[in-house]
Amino acid sequence: MDLEIILYAWISGFTVFIGGVLSYFFQRYFPSGKEKNEIIHFLMAFGGGIILSALALVLVPKGLEELDLIPLLMSFSAGAIVF
Repeated sequence: MDLEIILYAWISGFTVFIGGVLSYFFQRYFPSGKEKNEIIHFLMAFGGGIILSALALVLVPKGLEELDLIPLLMSFSAGAIVF
């Protein structure tokens, strides 16, 4: 069990390193312009979608165990507006 936790933590930390390397090369080899801005917008939207899907698929069912439907919907909506 402890080895599994360490492995997952290492994998998640390694993805941060990979993202840093990719951003270095992206900054260095892609000139400024419309294409670069479109790539950045796509990646930001993709990352936001991943966060929202993780929230909806993992945390909302856990919230349903603790809250009724109306308070859960209000909390989810308030979090979406603030985010």
